[in-house]
Amino acid sequence: MELGFLIILVYQSIVQSAFFSFYYPLEHKVRNFLFYMGLFILMIYPLDTLFPVTWVLQKNIFNVVFLGVMTRIVFRSLKTPTIIMGTVLYEIGLVLSEITTLFILYVVFKDSPDPGRFNADHTHMYIFGSLMLTIVYSILLQVFPSRIALKKKEFVYLISLLLNIGFTALCGAFIVVPKEHVFFSRSYGIAITILIGFNILTLLSLQQFIRHERARRSFEALEATYQNELANYTVSHQDDLAWRRLRHDLLNFWEATKEEES
Repeated sequence: MELGFLIILVYQSIVQSAFFSFYYPLEHKVRNFLFYMGLFILMIYPLDTLFPVTWVLQKNIFNVVFLGVMTRIVFRSLKTPTIIMGTVLYEIGLVLSEITTLFILYVVFKDSPDPGRFNADHTHMYIFGSLMLTIVYSILLQVFPSRIALKKKEFVYLISLLLNIGFTALCGAFIVVPKEHVFFSRSYGIAITILIGFNILTLLSLQQFIRHERARRSFEALEATYQNELANYTVSHQDDLAWRRLRHDLLNFWEATKEEES
């Protein structure tokens, strides 16, 4: 391994470790930074060498799961949604920086190195990609603060949106980069399958959300009607028959709203 390649690898580790250190709302930022530096250099990168060079997508999935599990074990005070959001943003940053770099190199310089067969000959690719990684992570830290993950509804849909962006970018790269690249030819089908799956889950979740919103609005309308009718009957001093009629009307209204929901 050439010295230049090693320097770039260390720089990328610094950028990724800094992202986790700044993203998670924890004290001792320097200590957390050093933890992730050791995790990347001593564990993740050596384990990644066990994957075939064409298994880029599978390797990234492994890295995300491994980072999430290790963060959960070491930083027990972090909420699980915060850890999930952090690891997803980490992977989205990698995907967006790599895909953006490939687009720029191919469109501007007519150069399209195969990311499944990177080596020290692609130094310019590593340098440009590392700079792009720094920019993307800086933007993600500003746009997606960790407190968003604590809002359940926003968290679920934001995760879905981010994953859709990542896999859509991967599929878009397949259109631009030549088809003979092994990485894209083997990963395109997997990316499409995952993308379809996430969109189906998002659609089902949105349908459930719509039903809940209808139920909430129906309950609010029922409550408002009950209060108005109760005030009217109280003012007019109606008898027991009027009160029974009120209960009957409210039950009819409730049944009607249930039919609308179904």
